[in-house]
Amino acid sequence: MGTQQIMILVVVIIVAGAAIVVGYTMFQQQNYINNRSALSQDMQIFLTQVQKSYMLLVTFGGPAEIWKVLTRFKWRITSAGTGQTP
Repeated sequence: MGTQQIMILVVVIIVAGAAIVVGYTMFQQQNYINNRSALSQDMQIFLTQVQKSYMLLVTFGGPAEIWKVLTRFKWRITSAGTGQTP
C-alpha cells in the first residue's frame, strides 16, 4: 500500500511541476508580446509627432527647410515597420 501512495505522489509532483513550467512560459511569452505592442504604439506616436513638426512652416516654429533636405535624400518614415511608405 505504501508503494502505491509514493508512486501517486511522484506522479502528482511531476504533473504539478510541468504545469508550473508551462504557466511560467506562457506568462513570459505574453509579457514579451505586450512589451512589443507597447513599443510599437510608442514609436507610431513618436513618428506622428515628428511628421507633424516637420510639416509646420518655419514661421510657426517648424523646420520646413530641413524636411526638404531629408526628402531629397529619400529618407522615408515607414508605416508600422512594414517597409512600405505611407
